[in-house]
Amino acid sequence: MKNQEPPKLPLKLFRFYCSEERLEELEGDLYEVFQEILSEKGARNASIFYWWLVIKSFRSFALKRTNMNKKGRLFSISSLLHNIKIAWRNIIRRKSTTAINVIGLAVGIGGFVAIYSLVAYEFSFNKHIPDSDRVYRIYSEFGGAFTGTNPAVATPVPDYLEENASIIESLARIYTNPAK
Repeated sequence: MKNQEPPKLPLKLFRFYCSEERLEELEGDLYEVFQEILSEKGARNASIFYWWLVIKSFRSFALKRTNMNKKGRLFSISSLLHNIKIAWRNIIRRKSTTAINVIGLAVGIGGFVAIYSLVAYEFSFNKHIPDSDRVYRIYSEFGGAFTGTNPAVATPVPDYLEENASIIESLARIYTNPAK
């Protein structure tokens, strides 16, 4: 069992992110620890522990340097973890404030989705018709005892428009049956 090779996948991952100047030293240390665990606890435990060591060795000093890293970091894992810890502590300590914020966020997102759905629905009409910007719908408004808007017009109106309006190219009539 001695001198068995560590698993290939975590080794590839380690070689991918580790800098060249640290690779040999750190890989040797990982290999030695793998061999110790292998002789003490067996191949399965040694493989699991090797994965853990590779993930645990993901530190800023071991990372490959890129142009972004040399100029200035936009992202730091340690600062991200620090911010997550602080956020979690605030969530636990201030439960009522967190609940109010989460409910407000949910209402805001729900309102956005509702408004977006309505606007998308309204803009979806007549897109398949050529020259859809020249299509109009006539409706009637009335006042008095029954003030309101009717989505239709009286039956003689289309006949009148067809005969007397010179700007109308074509006319479509829609008949609906009233609910009985």
